[in-house]
Amino acid sequence: QWYQRRVAVGTFFFFEDLDDFLASIFLKFNKILICGDINLHLDNFKAPTTTKFTELISSYGLHQLLSCATQRSGHTLDVVITSNKIINESSLNVGLFDATLFPSCDHFPIVFKIQSDLATKATDGLKPISFRNTKKINTESFRSDLSTSLSVLNDNTTPFEFSEMITLYDGECQQVLDSHAPLLHKQIKDRPSAPWFDGEYKVLRIKRRKAEKQFIKSGRPEHKALYVELRESCNSLSATKKKQFYRNQFQKHNHSPKSLYQFVDHFMDKDKTLILPPNESL
Repeated sequence: QWYQRRVAVGTFFFFEDLDDFLASIFLKFNKILICGDINLHLDNFKAPTTTKFTELISSYGLHQLLSCATQRSGHTLDVVITSNKIINESSLNVGLFDATLFPSCDHFPIVFKIQSDLATKATDGLKPISFRNTKKINTESFRSDLSTSLSVLNDNTTPFEFSEMITLYDGECQQVLDSHAPLLHKQIKDRPSAPWFDGEYKVLRIKRRKAEKQFIKSGRPEHKALYVELRESCNSLSATKKKQFYRNQFQKHNHSPKSLYQFVDHFMDKDKTLILPPNESL
């Protein structure tokens, strides 16, 4: 019974984290591909965990492509989860006969082909950012250089106007900072966050993460109670904001059936390609 309770608790946290993860990437990426061993017997269709897993990924328009055994014991423990048109399903192959190449692993190798346009590294959507590595600043050296640089302001032989002192102070501080932590530049992928991730929700997520780390570190009951309370509040707030966002989106597109259908197709990740039956010109 202790083992079953431990497994149940672990599974609960897994689904919670998975839902949190999928929500964070759902609107950030147009195409999603998730692979790996989730350690759930997905071949047991009557198991509550299988039902919950299928319902969870389906709620985000995702599909699990594997249905055969992926482990030597005959269970389906691995997943290839995708949104629409990510991989060529006909290329998906579970290497039952190639398993001899990996004698130390009890899982079968899984091979598939990704669409060429997805395999090519994207260069668009990048934005430049500037930053300083302030963590590597030697505080004693920085304090000494700054004090020496600003000593010119104490020179009574050279009178300064107030505006001149501000300009000089700013310039000296900038020069010292540049010498200890030069300005660095790089490009990052510009990925907007999910629209319902507003400031209120982000603050609550930060509090939850801090409480989780505190509970993991101490294991004390009061820290666990705080973490559970914040976790439930975070899940409730996320669900509320998500429902409100999609409710507003449906109302926004409700004026036109065409606009509404386009929004539903985008939300459900429907393939826009129209496949016509074969025909011959008359």
